[in-house]
Amino acid sequence: DLTYVSNAVAEGNSFADTYFQFTADITLPVGWTPIGSASKRFSGHINGAKQDGGNYLLTIPAGEKTMLGCTVEASLKNLDIYGERINGAGVVDLYTTGKPAKTQITIEHVTLKSGSKTKYSGFVGGYSHGNAPIFIYDCTIEKGVTIGDDGSWGDMSGTVKYPFGPPVTVQENDMIASFGGAFNGVIRNCVSDANVYGHSYIGGIVAFKGQSMGECIVENCEFGGSIVATGSYVGGIVGSGYHSNSAPNTPCLSVQNCLFRGTVSAAD
Repeated sequence: DLTYVSNAVAEGNSFADTYFQFTADITLPVGWTPIGSASKRFSGHINGAKQDGGNYLLTIPAGEKTMLGCTVEASLKNLDIYGERINGAGVVDLYTTGKPAKTQITIEHVTLKSGSKTKYSGFVGGYSHGNAPIFIYDCTIEKGVTIGDDGSWGDMSGTVKYPFGPPVTVQENDMIASFGGAFNGVIRNCVSDANVYGHSYIGGIVAFKGQSMGECIVENCEFGGSIVATGSYVGGIVGSGYHSNSAPNTPCLSVQNCLFRGTVSAAD
């Protein structure tokens, strides 16, 4: 059924206002194509809750990508995710620009399970404009999750150009964090005990405020893992705000009622 949905979205069916319910634990197939791309986005709503309590488990085979590719005005809630080697972000692979929207996706009560490893940020990868924010509420990344460039992914020092690019030149192992790299939106009541690795713009919860005028709010969040970075702009909750001479009036990011109880090391 997930393969059917992926193929249908690729053919132009966004599944707007359509609701999907997990009824069993699911392992994605080898050669999986994530649901939604930058040109054909997924707008449906997925619920992974069991009727008798708890969440169903989505397993991502080693070396494959996660379930969701690119979304707009979608939602995902009540799902556990495990992947021993996820070749991208753990929940939404591509967070990118497009026409203004109320949200790219709202993610609630999703857990990235211990033993998982992601190449990029634990929840959301990519870069987006502030007029299409992401909302992440009541989510967890368990102890024993590895996020980012831990040395096992090969050379990640090449430069990356994002759409509506950040005001800095970034490497592939820049802008990595537990929940979002270059992030706009709200993260609330989330906890991570992951081990996070990268170069510059590395954060326990969020890496970087990704757009000059978009909001970036982190509330009631907690990071208790470790951060190991080889560059600069590194922080236990957020690595960096937005900084550019072309945007002197950018709103500051907001960090409220958060706790850092982990460890952090970086070149600067």
